[in-house]
Order: sequence, then structure tokens, then C-alpha cells
Amino acid sequence: MSAQTDVANGALAYLLAGPAGFGLVGFALDRWWGTVVALPVGVVLGMVASMYVIWLRYGRS
Repeated sequence: MSAQTDVANGALAYLLAGPAGFGLVGFALDRWWGTVVALPVGVVLGMVASMYVIWLRYGRS
């Protein structure tokens, strides 16, 4: 594999893991609190956090 493929795979992993992880926490909070708000908020926060981590890791030179 080339270095570009490794960077792309790493960025894709961040983009999938962030919303999934934060969404899972949001889902658990929704079940615990009896609401329907924490899951979408968790997914959005996970995506924002993922993009920030990608920018920190790959975007700054």
C-alpha cells in the first residue's frame, strides 16, 4: 500500500468511528433518560470531533 492509501484509510476510520462512538453514547443516554435527543446530538458531535482530529493529524503541515 502507498502512503496516500494509508492516510485515506486512517481518515475514513476516523470519519466512521467518531459518529459511531458518540452515537452509541447518545443512544445509551437516550435509553437512560427516556429522550430522543442525545443520539442525533451525539452523531453530530462525533462527526465534528472526527473532522477536528483529522485536521489536527493530517491537515496541519
